[in-house]
Amino acid sequence: MKTVTLGCAAWILLIAAAPATAGGNGRQALETFDPEPIINDCWEKSSDLRGAGSAAAYGDGLDITLACMEEAVLTEINAWLLPEFTENATAHMTAIENLHGKLYFRIYSHNRYCSRSCGLLPGMRYIESYIKFLETVLRDIAAEKSFRYR
Repeated sequence: MKTVTLGCAAWILLIAAAPATAGGNGRQALETFDPEPIINDCWEKSSDLRGAGSAAAYGDGLDITLACMEEAVLTEINAWLLPEFTENATAHMTAIENLHGKLYFRIYSHNRYCSRSCGLLPGMRYIESYIKFLETVLRDIAAEKSFRYR
């Protein structure tokens, strides 16, 4: 429960702010955007590795997608939030990733069914789960921009 509480607190620190006036991604902060092409692009960058047929290549592909999604989320956070809330955005994102990873790694790899080990692929599912969380963050920022500035 403490992990969930810390994660929620970090999330609130990232999102609870008014919009910024200028973006760092070439768009004005108040411009709306469609997150789907960004999300699709991040997954596409690693599709060859994820489809290569080895756990190592699959993991490398997830790392590429994760880095792309983190960069996209930080770009939108920097464009959307006031500077005083973006100063520590990277540190907050790292804290959320660590908490999320600890929880979901255990869910997928250290449960009663897998008393010793579930293997490599279930152990990597926590990364996919975090990427899905980042997709939600991007979609939430896009929805909030659309709602606030129609």
